[in-house]
Amino acid sequence: MRELDYILNHFQEPIWPRTISTRTSDRRQILVYSKEEALARFKQANWLDCRISAYPSYTEYKGINRQAPNSIFIDLDRSTFKTDKAHNIALSKTLENIRQKLGGNPIVLWSGNGYYVYLPVQAFVRGARYICQVPK
Repeated sequence: MRELDYILNHFQEPIWPRTISTRTSDRRQILVYSKEEALARFKQANWLDCRISAYPSYTEYKGINRQAPNSIFIDLDRSTFKTDKAHNIALSKTLENIRQKLGGNPIVLWSGNGYYVYLPVQAFVRGARYICQVPK
């Protein structure tokens, strides 16, 4: 699946294991160990509400995530807008804000229930904050 490859291409190693969720999991997180396993679960859910965690699953998590993000994920659910026009305006404004503030060109996917906007970023941890910029 081209879209999943695009997303995975922006993740840092280790990519797996990582949690996913789908409509059939009722959005509960499921730990998967490979791209093939993730795709099998997505197919089982008929490609509905398929999500992948931005971070790998850590077995030695000690209460604070110190890995800098490498992607920004934005979910614009259609159900939160009164009309299709309002939903599309929100997408346009979101993309314009990204272009103005970060200079990025995100990928936009239609989920069947709304838009997913993905933007790869380069970030680093400074104290308890993340500093982000769009890769050149």
